[in-house]
Amino acid sequence: LSTSLQLRKGSRILAIFNGDESDRILIETDIASNESGSWTFPGQNRNKEILIAMMVSKSMVLELDTNEGTRQVPISLSGVTASALFIDEAQDRLDRRDALQAKGDKEPKDVETRVTAIKSSADLPPAVLDYWKNATDGCGDGRDENDDIIERFGAISIALEYNSQLFVMPCGLPGAYNLPQTVLAFDGETKKVRIVALPVMGQRGPTVIDYAYNTDWDDRNSTLSAFYKGRGLGDCGTRTVWYWEGGYYSNFQLVEEYAKDNCDGNCDDWPKVWPPK
Repeated sequence: LSTSLQLRKGSRILAIFNGDESDRILIETDIASNESGSWTFPGQNRNKEILIAMMVSKSMVLELDTNEGTRQVPISLSGVTASALFIDEAQDRLDRRDALQAKGDKEPKDVETRVTAIKSSADLPPAVLDYWKNATDGCGDGRDENDDIIERFGAISIALEYNSQLFVMPCGLPGAYNLPQTVLAFDGETKKVRIVALPVMGQRGPTVIDYAYNTDWDDRNSTLSAFYKGRGLGDCGTRTVWYWEGGYYSNFQLVEEYAKDNCDGNCDDWPKVWPPK
């Protein structure tokens, strides 16, 4: 829970649904920890209970005990159901008993993934760490030499064929709403590392870039997407999707690219750059 209000230690939070005091979920804060305005509640995994209530309710209010008295904060439930459906699809839970929204009679199953979270630079193979730090024109640079930007912004590795891996990693410090990231390919046999070029459409034709912004990897479809925001609202900028097939010596293929220069408040209508109409 992130809030600018100062919660009282040892107090409680009430999640009230549909304006009914009897339809509520209680969250204790006695063992909660607070860092930079974000409260974490270890040992109180009420996520599923709260999410189900959010999906079936029309309204939600959080009642907080603060240093300034009791405060009620309305929480919009717009998009919650669609988000749960997206999670079901992304985790291959559609029509399964363990689905959040799209429940069915199919048996739950373990979803295989090639993706591993990289929590710090110490988790990288030495050859990848050395390349990222010294051969990428400053991708590994933080605020100072002790600043591990992977700990702050995260990274992932993707297992490929022939004992090779892709690493999607931060490339320098982010701006207000854009995180630059680079993709490195690693051959586990030869220990070779290289930057993977990302093809895009320039003003005069095809070209390549060495980094992208705000990327997302779709493991089922082997695609990497990026969204460079022209401003925080996300109504302009560039959206790109690439496809990867193979091992260390493969390259990304440009699947789709949209570019919108006009920041007009419309987040849906984006002109397509590639493929051509």
